[in-house]
Amino acid sequence: MKKVNFIYIGLDKSGSTWLHKQMQVHPNIFVPKEKDLYFFDQFYHRGIDWYNKYFTSSQPKVHSAIGEICHNYIWSYEAPKRMKEYNKDMKLLLVLRNPYEIFESKIKYGLQKGEYSSNKIESNEIVKQSIDEIFISDNIKKYFKYFKKDEILILLFDDLKSDPKQFLSEIYDFLDVPLIVDKQLMNKRINKTKTYRFYFLNKISFRVARLIRLLGFNSIINFARNNFLINKLLFSKKKKKIDFNPTELDKLYPMFNKEIEKMSILINKDLNRWNKHFKDL
Repeated sequence: MKKVNFIYIGLDKSGSTWLHKQMQVHPNIFVPKEKDLYFFDQFYHRGIDWYNKYFTSSQPKVHSAIGEICHNYIWSYEAPKRMKEYNKDMKLLLVLRNPYEIFESKIKYGLQKGEYSSNKIESNEIVKQSIDEIFISDNIKKYFKYFKKDEILILLFDDLKSDPKQFLSEIYDFLDVPLIVDKQLMNKRINKTKTYRFYFLNKISFRVARLIRLLGFNSIINFARNNFLINKLLFSKKKKKIDFNPTELDKLYPMFNKEIEKMSILINKDLNRWNKHFKDL
């Protein structure tokens, strides 16, 4: 079996599900049905045979690009070294998004999972936890320790929103495969953050999902994610506006803008347009 030769390492809420669906229809790309295998971080102890079973259907003569989509790898300290040891020719994909947008998206996702029973976010601890999962510049440096800059394609979520075909073209050029797209998906928004119907039901369902993943039944997670009836039961189309504590938000502006400056220098791209207040989102 041909080794995995590319991995999407992050970020979440930055088009990873859309990209996964596009790759599934490409004749020269193989990705498993399941996203987020977490092998190189959480489940490395399960061994390479466990990982390889997700790629046994790949055909080396047909699939020149074999990979996986796992948006949490960017946060792992162990993953970069393990990936490089697994395949010295590994290519990585990283999509960056405005930290202000990710912050708001993560709070909404926390509401979706039932982590908070109210949409009024006043807890400094909630804000701090979300920030710890957003500021990424130090994690990018960690990957540069093991991978050359031309081995990591770094794109912006802004580019996906403005020109999805060009965004996909850059990825496929990087993977050395022709540009073949699913036109029906091209401008479709996938995996939007939803609003829960029943707080306790959603809280329980996400905890059950976490247990199922720990037991290694990723296919069940994949089924539930795409099942219309399950989504209808758990989620509502109504949107909940997040009510942030303005005093807490005022403290965040300098921190966020400093992180944007660090990222801009690190990837050598002008990100000044990201310097905005939450009221502008």
